[in-house]
Amino acid sequence: MKNNMLCIIDATTYSESLHDLTSYRSLAALPFLGRYRLIDFPLSNAVNSNITNVAIVTRYHHRAILDHLGSGKSWDLDRKNDGLFLFPSELYTDYDYTHSLRILSNHVDYLKRSSQEYVVLTNCYTICYLDYEKILKFHLNHKQGVTSIVNKGNPLDIYLIRKDLLIELIEGCSFTNGESVYEILYKGNAKVTFEEYEHSDFVAQINSLDSYFESSMQLLKPENWKQLFKYAKPIFTKVKDEPPTFYGENSSVSNSLIANGCVINGVVENSIIFRGAVVEEGAIVRNSIIMQRGKVLNSSVLEKLIIDKDIIISNENNFDNEYPKIIPKGYKQGAMINT
Repeated sequence: MKNNMLCIIDATTYSESLHDLTSYRSLAALPFLGRYRLIDFPLSNAVNSNITNVAIVTRYHHRAILDHLGSGKSWDLDRKNDGLFLFPSELYTDYDYTHSLRILSNHVDYLKRSSQEYVVLTNCYTICYLDYEKILKFHLNHKQGVTSIVNKGNPLDIYLIRKDLLIELIEGCSFTNGESVYEILYKGNAKVTFEEYEHSDFVAQINSLDSYFESSMQLLKPENWKQLFKYAKPIFTKVKDEPPTFYGENSSVSNSLIANGCVINGVVENSIIFRGAVVEEGAIVRNSIIMQRGKVLNSSVLEKLIIDKDIIISNENNFDNEYPKIIPKGYKQGAMINT
């Protein structure tokens, strides 16, 4: 069964709640957990399951995802046969009209030319560890058209389907209602029979500001981290050469995730700090997320903040929020870091 699956990742999803973080990047390219992007998790699940043929369907803000993925080398997908494919939208219309299925229909020849018999259909915003080789064995034993992966009975919008059935569904769709891939699976077609595969380990679905923040904080718990990050099945991401993080003599860090390349001289509690960030002495960061090259100046106090990349927070204003608040890229307080 090795190499008998290909994977299609739907990276077309848009979340209005996350607009401040996705106004110039797609949801798939949203930074997560200090060094990753959301796309890294479904992509790594695929390659860790010996899938060497991966297609990503995109709809908007392609530059960030193209920059992150490159040739696919970081995932061992820069291959002469199969490898990584990107299917951008050819339609420049509003978000509600250009669904993933319509984009995929323009590339149905990709499916017909592929040698694999089964297709993994997954979204870009579900964070979990999945072994698709194990799921394929389950699928073959139950002899249904589609296997739907669920968590506590709730569908994760991740499916394993026979390739010939998927092609038939795509070619039989009129697109009059702007259907997505997932919608055609639930239209009552007698040819689509389902079996559910229960996934009991940690799952997060990043489709809102609250889910992004809460899922990040949940992964500061070791028991959740171990269910997502398997020693023998790593999560791959774009490689960047950064020095180790420097911790000053008066720094204090507790229950936090600090990426490499940072300079920590202040207090960091229950927070996630991305690559190249700086927390100056006298600054306090609690229950917050500081993205790449963010800088928190002396005497600043941050609580429940999500700070986008390249932002300087000075001591002119302190932030103490009951709910998570986004400080978007281009925020006017202080100057932007010269990158």
